[in-house]
Amino acid sequence: MQNYNSKFKINLKDRCYQFSLDTINFINTLPNKRAAWIIADQLLRSAMSIGANLIEGSAASSMDITSRNRTKLADGLAILGGLEQKICKA
Repeated sequence: MQNYNSKFKINLKDRCYQFSLDTINFINTLPNKRAAWIIADQLLRSAMSIGANLIEGSAASSMDITSRNRTKLADGLAILGGLEQKICKA
């Protein structure tokens, strides 16, 4: 069980890093308009904070880590859902 958890944590950090890179690539495809700049800025900060919070949380207690990760996951999903709706309307 310990080995699985260790691999999962490493994999999760790699996925967070890749998510940040994918977000940057997506942002580069957005139109060069003021509204897109504002959305892109928020999206980039949110995407990159997921990995940063994961690393920061690794120093906290197990219960605290779980709570923070759930909160950040919910925040990330809400942001992506809102962006998806705005992009589909555009």
